Amino acid sequence: MEAPDLFKEELQKVKAYIATNNTYGVDLNPTAIELGKLSLWLNVIHKDMETPFFSNRLAVGNAVVGAWLKVYKEKDIAEEPKIKEERQKKNKKKKNGGKKPQGNWSLNPTRTTIK
Repeated sequence: MEAPDLFKEELQKVKAYIATNNTYGVDLNPTAIELGKLSLWLNVIHKDMETPFFSNRLAVGNAVVGAWLKVYKEKDIAEEPKIKEERQKKNKKKKNGGKKPQGNWSLNPTRTTIK
């Protein structure tokens, strides 16, 4: 085997190793997940290799909020400052009948006044 061919074959082996051991992903779109699996599969296959399986590494889901309810207790989440603030805003809105607060609004937060 010539050196360039050997290099290409070894490069494919390295790509396959990296993809099969270091690839993880989550997307809301199931089609994107399937296309990702197919793209990885086509990019890493080489002779003398079993067909890689990416289904356990790429999943449909929401990466932004997926862990909250499984990892954290509800009490801990309720005490999170941003969540606490959002709940207080919703409660104020309910008390106002869903109306927004009146006042002078500007893009500069230091000059915003609410009456």
